[in-house]
Formats: sequence, C-alpha cells, structure tokens
Amino acid sequence: MPVLVCFSKRSLLVDEAGLALLTPFREGVPGTGLMYLLTTLCHLHCWTFLLRVCVMEPQNMTPKSGVKRSLGARGWVPGQKGAWGIALLPLLLGCWLAGWHPLFALLIPAWLSAFAFFQVFEKWMKAPVSRRSSLQPAFITWTGLTALLGIPLLIVAPRLLAWAPFFAPLVVVTLWEVSRGHDRAIATRFSSVLASTLMTPVATSLSLDVYPTNTELGFAWVSFGVLSAYFIACVPYVRSLIRGRKNPRPWIIAAGVLHLLALVGVCFAVWTNLLGWSSIVVWVALLARSLIVPLWQARRAKPIPVTVLGRSEIVWSLLVIASLTIPLV
Repeated sequence: MPVLVCFSKRSLLVDEAGLALLTPFREGVPGTGLMYLLTTLCHLHCWTFLLRVCVMEPQNMTPKSGVKRSLGARGWVPGQKGAWGIALLPLLLGCWLAGWHPLFALLIPAWLSAFAFFQVFEKWMKAPVSRRSSLQPAFITWTGLTALLGIPLLIVAPRLLAWAPFFAPLVVVTLWEVSRGHDRAIATRFSSVLASTLMTPVATSLSLDVYPTNTELGFAWVSFGVLSAYFIACVPYVRSLIRGRKNPRPWIIAAGVLHLLALVGVCFAVWTNLLGWSSIVVWVALLARSLIVPLWQARRAKPIPVTVLGRSEIVWSLLVIASLTIPLV
C-alpha cells in the first residue's frame, strides 16, 4: 500500500539522520561550520544566563516565586505551561519526516529563539511602561538570537520566505488580540498553535528544498492537519479543567465537538490511505478523554493537579506523533 511505501522510505531517511547527528561538520556542504559555530554560541549564551540567574543572583528570588516563575515573569521563558512542547514537537516531526539536513542546525535554534521572542514581545506589549524595563534584557537577547540565527538561514535558504504568507495572518491576529488585552483569547491560542504546527511542513520543505505547494510535502501537510487538530482541540479541553472548571459545560461541549470533527477527518484520511489505523485508535481515545476527564474532575472534591494534567498531555502528544510515524495498516 502507498502508506507502507511512504513510511518505509521515511524510516530509511531516519537512519541517515542518525549518522548526520554525529557529524556536524560535513565535507562538501558549504556553511555547516558557520552553522555549528552559531549554534554553539547560542548554547553558550543560554548556559551563561542560567548560571548568572541560578548561581550569581539567588538572593533576588524569593522561595515562593522560584527560578521558573522569575524567568517567566521577566520574559525569558513562556508563561503558558506546555508552550515549549507545542513549539518543539511539530518542528521535530518535520525534521524526522524528510531526514536530517545540515540547515536544521540553524532552523531549530532560530525557531525556538523566534518563539521566545514573540512570547516576550507579547508580554512587553501588554505590560505597563514601568514594568517594561524588567523585560528588556530578555527582549534584547531573544531579538538578537533570532536575527543572528534567522538571517543567515534565510540567506542560505531563501525559499523559506515563501512561507511568509502562511505566517503573516497568524501574527497579525495574535498581535491584534494582544493589543486589545486578549492575550488568552481563543483566537490568540489558535493562531499560536497553527504557527507552531506549520513548522512540520516548513522543516520538511527545507530538507527537500521545495516550495510549500510541492506535492512532495503531501504527508507533511497531513501531519500539520493532525497536529493542528490535536492542539486546537486541547485548548477548550484544558480550559474546562483549569480556568473554566467552575463552569466546564460549554468547554466540555466545545472540546467534544472539536475532537469528534477531528476523528471524522482522521477516518477520511485512513479511508484514502493517507494515515494508518493507529490514528483512529488514538483519536477515539482522545475523544473519550475529552469527555471523561472533565466530568470526573467535576465529581472530585479537589481539581486534578496541573502537573498531572501536563504529564498526561505529554503522553497524549507522543501517542499522536506515534500514530503518524508508526501506523497500523
């Protein structure tokens, strides 16, 4: 079947990727030395900052706040739990689908820096003028790293600019909502999710050196749809468990409807040989979880701990990724 051939080919590329990870400098591939140097400098900067915060400035952090809360308040890390997972998983899936490419040494840190920059920029927009000075070090750092890694990447791979029309509307929607003080609005969450999941076809196109409309990105776009459906359906599901738990009914209904629509789409993809049967199994389980867990919490004396919810979502995310990469046909 076409799915088996497609996945078999992808497995071969993964084996080659494993060898590529061990050889950051490749003979005959221009620019890999510069990429490795820039990535190393990025890592050194991050470790220097963490050393300064955790060792040289511990007296500025109260036991109640802790290092993580201080980093989030000052814009160094996203304030939303699970943000890094949403930013990283689609990108890594795209890198895996087409096999390792030397330019990923720039793409991965450039995207994470851009993601962190956008998060701190949102904080800066809604913060009062008196508090913006505390965000300035993170704002300058993430801006510099994004430019340092992003500009050489666009020079070496100018085809990435073809993705600008896909990201531009999402950025506009997010900035518009944040400027109105609606940084936690559903539209803002959906735009952030779609921007992150777009990195699956972006990474694949970089490895294959093709434009967004190329047919070779077929399965990457299918993966984008599945991941987008999962993370978008998670928004009302998580809202029913945390911020909306006092009135969870509308969020439970919204989560159930979104999961059901996604399941219908997955069934169609399986019927057309775009996905394997494992995707149906996972999405049936996701639909059941979107209804059972909130209803179970409503009967509990205490809400489910956020750490438990976070760890469970890590497992569900990995199951969705597994259903895309290890299909049952």
